[in-house]
Amino acid sequence: MLAYEGESTPEISANVMMNAANAVDTGLITFAARDSEFGGHKMKEGDILGLENGKLEIIDKDPVHAATRLARSMSKKELPLLPLFTVTMYLKRKQRMPSNALNPK
Repeated sequence: MLAYEGESTPEISANVMMNAANAVDTGLITFAARDSEFGGHKMKEGDILGLENGKLEIIDKDPVHAATRLARSMSKKELPLLPLFTVTMYLKRKQRMPSNALNPK
């Protein structure tokens, strides 16, 4: 909706919105359900995985650390990072991401 132009034709608006959607990057934190290999990386059951645009970039043991690493990696691009996070993972222990986790060091 941010690329919507109310005075354009529906066809032009659809084209502009699709071009904007194609420029969106996605990051996903999940876990390995079993020992396996993906994208040339070996992982063990329970490893935390960080994917950027569907490509495995991070294997970690800690979900907060993996999410922080992924967000930092994605924020190095020239485009602004929109911090939109959806947590869909069950954690055996409660953790919170430190408020300064994404600040440059």
